[in-house]
Amino acid sequence: MKTKLLNTLKYSSIKISVQLNPLQWRWVPYHFIGKMNEWPDENVYQFLFGWIFFSIRVYIDDGSW
Repeated sequence: MKTKLLNTLKYSSIKISVQLNPLQWRWVPYHFIGKMNEWPDENVYQFLFGWIFFSIRVYIDDGSW
């Protein structure tokens, strides 16, 4: 149990993005919670929230790839 928790902390991350191009800004807030299909690992979850030029992504991964 302790090893799984340490691996989750080791392989997870938080990404904060700022979009400088105003033509790509989203005026309506958006969010996503779920598994990521573009990565081959089935144990990666993504939590995304964004609005206008700012977005926050949280990746939860246990490193079992």
